[in-house]
Amino acid sequence: VNLRRLALDSNNLSGQFDAALYPSSLIELQLNDNSLRGGIDSVAALPSIRKLLLHNNYLEGTLPPELSNLSQLEVLNLATNLINGTLPSYLPLQQLKYLNIGDNTFQGSIPLNWTDSLVSLEKLVLNGIEYASDDLEQFCSELRYLEQISISCSTATDSSPIICSCCVCSDGDDILDETFWI
Repeated sequence: VNLRRLALDSNNLSGQFDAALYPSSLIELQLNDNSLRGGIDSVAALPSIRKLLLHNNYLEGTLPPELSNLSQLEVLNLATNLINGTLPSYLPLQQLKYLNIGDNTFQGSIPLNWTDSLVSLEKLVLNGIEYASDDLEQFCSELRYLEQISISCSTATDSSPIICSCCVCSDGDDILDETFWI
């Protein structure tokens, strides 16, 4: 089977997420807005994936090291799940343009050395994740293609106002615009 795109979003799917159930030839998998459970460590079974939309499910666990095997990944949306733990200090996803990990239960702050590995990043959604305003400005200045960081204005770790040239407050479902989900 040479299936390239599979969109099963909003289909009331339930059960354990297991990427090994899908053809390894997939470049796009949309399983958002379902009731899938479990971890996402099986994503390494999708080596050609470019667009992975798993938001609005019940996925849990941490961001697994297996994500680093997805060298062609351009769009990753894991928002509004139950993913937890600390954010990995290094995400070697050189092709990643759009990342939404907001509205999960991560502990700690955004790793600053992401600026070394997410070099193609254009839009980043961090709703519900702690940050310091200076850290966000470092992202804005060091990531060449970064256009926008969407944040919850209520999760600042410092008392300073947001001084970030590419930040947008978004404390609800109005995350960015339709072009984010290309």
